[in-house]
Amino acid sequence: MTLPLAFVVQFGYYSIIISVFFFYVLVSIEVLAEEIEDPFGTDDNDLPIDDICRRIERNLDQIIAQ
Repeated sequence: MTLPLAFVVQFGYYSIIISVFFFYVLVSIEVLAEEIEDPFGTDDNDLPIDDICRRIERNLDQIIAQ
């Protein structure tokens, strides 16, 4: 909240645009961190662990059968 006050001396009214840009970047990083925070589960962006395990099991069955 004090970022515009730090920039106002050097940039004047452009400090508003700079502050909004920094806010957008920081909020975007936070949203990305929330998405990758828990990779296991049933959300859209989660890893398909059940499918991966089934494929590994099938491949191992094929290797053992040979």
